[in-house]
Parts: sequence; structure tokens; C-alpha cells
Amino acid sequence: MLYSTNCFMTYSILFIMCFCFLSAQGVGDLGDLKEGQKVPEFQIGDYKSSADQGKPRVIIFFKAEQPISEQVFKLLADVYAKFGKRGVVFIGITDEDTATAQKTAKTWNIAFPLLSDKERSAFNKFEVFVLPSTFVVAKDGTLVRYRPICPNNYELDVTMHLAWLCGDISKEEMEKKLNPATGKNLSEKERKEVYNLNMARRLWLRGQKSLAESVLQKVQKQYPEFLPAFLQTGNWELLNKRYDKALTFFQQYSSQFPKEPDPALGMAVAYRMLNKNKEAIAALQQYEKLGGRKQRLLYEQARLSGKEAEQRDYLHKAGDLLHEELETGATHDFYEKGVTADKAKQLPEAIKYYRQALETLFIKDSIVVPDAVDDLSQKLEEHSMTKPDSTKKPEVKNPQVKKPEDTKKPGDPKKSA
Repeated sequence: MLYSTNCFMTYSILFIMCFCFLSAQGVGDLGDLKEGQKVPEFQIGDYKSSADQGKPRVIIFFKAEQPISEQVFKLLADVYAKFGKRGVVFIGITDEDTATAQKTAKTWNIAFPLLSDKERSAFNKFEVFVLPSTFVVAKDGTLVRYRPICPNNYELDVTMHLAWLCGDISKEEMEKKLNPATGKNLSEKERKEVYNLNMARRLWLRGQKSLAESVLQKVQKQYPEFLPAFLQTGNWELLNKRYDKALTFFQQYSSQFPKEPDPALGMAVAYRMLNKNKEAIAALQQYEKLGGRKQRLLYEQARLSGKEAEQRDYLHKAGDLLHEELETGATHDFYEKGVTADKAKQLPEAIKYYRQALETLFIKDSIVVPDAVDDLSQKLEEHSMTKPDSTKKPEVKNPQVKKPEDTKKPGDPKKSA
């Protein structure tokens, strides 16, 4: 127990130090390489980046085991289909081995090359330490867009920059589409604040509430009309059970940007928490009309339904839509428990586990599920504690009785000498 506590404290300190460093650097300024500068040339195996000079490029640094890296590549699939045939070069780079890169390309159904940079030569030249990281490069080698991790509107952002680089739209049109609030693209400082807003929410979920609130207050003070702050401020009010205030924020955002689906979802959640189901249903209808995520819509419909069979149907349909994301980890385990209970006609248990499976995915949504956060954090902790430690070797009380080879089970691969 003492060891576990010390580990938790150590990682908490490291996390806060990392947060402070990232906040000081800013999202658009994570090293010497900045937007507007020339990107370095590099070579990985037979591939030479200099061979692609004169072409727009999208370079993605990633990790195969990261779900968020997979999400980035899924978002890029349509972008590649549209611009790859027009001469835009797409390259994925990992520091894992070639076999892993090839397996990832097949598993994620990626049509463009993935390179293995085990020596991290390209990583070092681009000063990449946040994964995934996306670099959009102009024909002359100038970095025009840097996107760390995978914030909101990732696909739109990359698409608009490539449309500009390919001459489909002007720079002014691109900037207007990316930020209709001001008609301007986000500055480096503003992108830093977007990152800080997301970081504030993560800190809150990790129990660092006072630090999270100080970060959010700083952003609100500097950018009182900053578009992303509406969503995160509304989330903050939801998480702190100030549902009336959350509703006010989402209503304000919805009236200002009537084509955005997330404010409607935020209103639906706030109304549900205020037990105003009629208004919540109306807000969900608006969310659906604006093209909101079908799986989240089904989840919220289940929460508003008073009939167990109907709740089960909604949640099961949402799970079907998310089947690829439900294949591993706690999400998979919760969902399988739901399926088992469902088959046994134990509806309350099935509903509980279906909800928990979906909530492990929705915890990263643009709109939180406020009444699931605390319970979900506990469930995830319990799940991780019950997983067997694969690194711990079984204790052999009398090693002289059996030789190592005698303990090998039939069918096990041979151990290397």
C-alpha cells in the first residue's frame, strides 16, 4: 500500500511538472520549430524527404499502442482519399520497429506509408515529444500547421489547410472556416489556451481540482469571448454540479453558433441533471438535427427513458456503433459483463455495465457525463487493480525439485537460451 501511495505521489508530481512545462511552452511552440519556419529534411531507410520537395506534406508522428493515434489516422482517412490523389504526400512515423509499423498499417487500414524511425532521427529533428503530432508542410517546406495530440476539429483543420495549399480556397477563406467567431485562425497564444482548457479538465478528472480551477480562471480572464471556453466552462459547471450556470453557458454558445451540435448536447445534459426531461429531449432533437454523434445521442436517450427495456435497447445500439472501440481494456470488460447480464435477462445489471462501458469512452467527449465521473474513476481504478501483474514471476518454493524445462506447458513457444 505504501509503495502504491508513493508511486501515485511520484506520478502526480511528474504530471504537474509536465503540465507546467507544456503551459509555459504553449501548443504552437513546443520547441525551436515553429509555424512559418522551414521543416528539417530527414532520411529513414530508403525514404528521403527531399524527394518530396515541391509537394504539400502531412507528417504524423505516432505510437501504435495509443488509441488516440489510431483516432488521428481514422480522421485522416477521408482527408487522404481527397488530397492523396492530388499530389499531397502523407507519411506516418513511429519509433517502433518495422514489423510494428507494417502491422499497424494493416490493422488500421492505412493506405499511405508508415516508417520505422527506431533511431529517432526524424523525431529529434522535429523535436517531437508529444504523440501523436501532426505537421502540415507547404510546397516550399514551410510548416503551416502543427497539431499535437488530437484536439477538436482536427480533421477540419488539416482539410482546410490542405485546401488552401492546393489552391482551392484563399487563406482568408480558410481562416474564416476555421474560426467563424472572429474570422481569423487561432494564434499561437490562443492555441495554447485551448490546450490549457483541455488540460484543466484532465486535471480535474485526476483529482487536481484546485489547479484545474486556477487554469480555467486564467483562460476565462484572458479570453472572455474565446469560443472553446464556452464548452469547457460549461463542462466545469457540470462537473461542479452548478447545472443552471452550465445551462446558461451552453445556451449562450448555441445562440451564437447555431450550427454547432455540442452546445445542444450540453443543454440536454444540463436539463437532464435539473430533471427537466421535456427540455432535455428537445435539446437532444436539436443535437441530432445538427449532426451530433449517434452513439452519444443513444446514450442520452437511454438516460432519459423510464423503461428498462428501452434503456437496454438504446445502450446496446450505441455499443454496436462503437464496437471497434469496445474491444480492449476496461471498456471491453464492462461491455462483456453487460452482454452476459443481458443474456441472463438481468436488465438492471446489463444497463449498468453497458452504461459504464460507454462512459469510459465518453469521459473524453467534448461534453462530460457529470454524474458518471466519480463513480467511473473508482470503477476504472478497481479494474486496473484486479488485472494480473504479468511482470511478476510465480514463486518457486523448491527450485531443485523441477528443472525449468519441466515446468513448460505443452504448446508454449521455446524460450531463448
